[in-house]
Amino acid sequence: HEFMTLFKGDGTAYGLYTTPASGIKEGKKLVGKAATIRKPVTVQLWDSHLFGEQGLGIIPIDKDSNVHFGAIDIDDYDVTPQRINQLVQQLALPLVVCRTKSGGSHCFCFTSAPCEARIMQNKLREFASALGYGTAEIFPKQTEILAERGDIGQWINMPYFNAEFTTRFALHPISDRAMPVDEFIKIAD
Repeated sequence: HEFMTLFKGDGTAYGLYTTPASGIKEGKKLVGKAATIRKPVTVQLWDSHLFGEQGLGIIPIDKDSNVHFGAIDIDDYDVTPQRINQLVQQLALPLVVCRTKSGGSHCFCFTSAPCEARIMQNKLREFASALGYGTAEIFPKQTEILAERGDIGQWINMPYFNAEFTTRFALHPISDRAMPVDEFIKIAD
């Protein structure tokens, strides 16, 4: 499963986020119920996410304190993901911008090999500052995990929930249009 490879993180736990059908908001952000489940991440969970049955959150940091991806979470709903994408392209940052469920932006950074979480976090903080969002939330939130103590990191909601009809899509780096899943995987890879 390509999404499992692309968003490889802590495979022993995941997040579930359920928004009520009524679409309750706090300000401009959709609110719902979040839960962390200490069970393995499976292909079935990803399929459930991609087919729109249950949203999935992945913990970027693994038991060795490494990551394969990270993200800047920009919750400024007065600035479109398209504008963030344009800034990312102008600055030539190695980020893929995705629209969030509430209309914000997740700017994902992917690595081809494991990377120390602290290095990813530092780089993402630099990128966030360059974009003008130095106080944005950064994933991974932790730089170290003590697995023997039972530590796990915090998860981030994944893009492409209900992939065929999603509002959580990646933006093409040049045209700003919503990318279909296969194109997102190719560009993120």
